[in-house]
Amino acid sequence: MTMLDALIRYETASRTTKQRAAKACSAKRPPSLQVQKPEPAAAYAVVEAGNVEPQREVIGIYLSSHPLDDFSVIIRHYCNCSLGDLSDLSSMNGRDFMVAGMVTSVMHLTTKTGKPYGRFTIEDYNSSHEFVLFSKEYENFRRYMFEGYYLFIRGRWVLASTIRVSSKRKSRR
Repeated sequence: MTMLDALIRYETASRTTKQRAAKACSAKRPPSLQVQKPEPAAAYAVVEAGNVEPQREVIGIYLSSHPLDDFSVIIRHYCNCSLGDLSDLSSMNGRDFMVAGMVTSVMHLTTKTGKPYGRFTIEDYNSSHEFVLFSKEYENFRRYMFEGYYLFIRGRWVLASTIRVSSKRKSRR
């Protein structure tokens, strides 16, 4: 018997019991029938695809499922571009972006002056992009820079132009 059949039988027996109880109250007799609620059958644990990284290393693609499949609803509804769109920086200037993916490589480094910075590569279904974080941003977000982490990144791309203006003047005396 399926769970649906058990629920239908429970509902029918419950209604019958209520009707008998209503008649018993009018006849001053206590109801004698109790209906037991059906218990759902033990559910089988959903077996995850497991570690699919060996598939990627050996075959070059994810054969059984992509690691981001668990987050496909979030990616579809919240991300406004893919990581491949970030490769064309001129079109992204001043635009807010929301991307999601899996961290595939991380490097924690130091600059020539001894300040820490980090590089990490994040990969979505079709492409990947490397991000570099310096100073305070690196300190704030390095706790998310681990291989295998799934990240949702919201930001604004701003192209900074570095123009040095020389203020040397010749004096005419």
